[in-house]
Amino acid sequence: MHRTDVFPSGDLAAVNSLKKVKNLPKNTPKERLLQIAEAWKPYRTIATMLLWHEYLSRRVK
Repeated sequence: MHRTDVFPSGDLAAVNSLKKVKNLPKNTPKERLLQIAEAWKPYRTIATMLLWHEYLSRRVK
């Protein structure tokens, strides 16, 4: 990612990590995820990187 304010709502790792971190149901609609990510403006890319880190750290265990 080269932009500083992006949340990739189609990225499964980011989406699944967000659902886990926020204790959201698996069938949470994309619109709700975007609404949550809206609060992270202008740092959504950084938040996404943290979500990827969370996802990868769970896979390693």
